[in-house]
Amino acid sequence: MERVFCYIDGFNVYHAIDDANRAVRGARSHLKWLNLNSLMTEFTDPSVHEISAVKFFTAYPTWNR
Repeated sequence: MERVFCYIDGFNVYHAIDDANRAVRGARSHLKWLNLNSLMTEFTDPSVHEISAVKFFTAYPTWNR
């Protein structure tokens, strides 16, 4: 069994969801409550991979000081 550590770029995830919402006028607002653990499970094979950690990182908003 291979251990997998997932690192998520929160800044890009946020803007991808925001762009999708704008493209379809909020029809995808449910993505704001995205379960990152479940998402990473979709990208791995449970018979081969064991998700050891899901880490979420984002940039500090320097424009909001």
